[in-house]
Amino acid sequence: MFTDREPHSRVQFAGVAHADEIVVSEDDSDEKGFLGLYRRGDRLVGALGVNRRRSTARLRSAISQGISWSDALASVRQDQPALTTRSPAS
Repeated sequence: MFTDREPHSRVQFAGVAHADEIVVSEDDSDEKGFLGLYRRGDRLVGALGVNRRRSTARLRSAISQGISWSDALASVRQDQPALTTRSPAS
């Protein structure tokens, strides 16, 4: 796990960044945060949160328990329905 506090942002990362796909949930609220989910195969392997402390903590636990990709997406969609898929850089 990695945590950093900037003056107006809190950045946290759990798991690993090596992924087949990254899904980003952006937020239009005043917090200006987002949540990134990292998939490898059919598993959630990483989570990056900016101003998403609770979501990142929940996903860190889910990663350690081996949550499936579909279950991770369903969990996040309950909190933040706007998900945008982005491919990782080569």
